[in-house]
Amino acid sequence: MAPWLVAGGGYYGVPGRGPVLPARTAQEVRIDLVKQTKAGPTFRIGVERKSGTGMQGVPGMVTFGAGF
Repeated sequence: MAPWLVAGGGYYGVPGRGPVLPARTAQEVRIDLVKQTKAGPTFRIGVERKSGTGMQGVPGMVTFGAGF
C-alpha cells in the first residue's frame, strides 16, 4: 500500500483576564508521511512547528518524531 502525505494545522486562543493573566495563543503546523504496515497499524514520521505567546505560551519550536 502506498504511503500518504498528511498535513494539519491549528490555532488556539484564550482571552486575557486583566494584567495578571494576559491573552494566550498557540499555533501548530504539521506534516507527516503515513504508511500502513502489513499487520494493519499505521506508522508515521513527520515534522511540526509550534509557536505561542502569553505568560505560559508554547515556546517556538520545531519537532521531529515518529509513531506507530
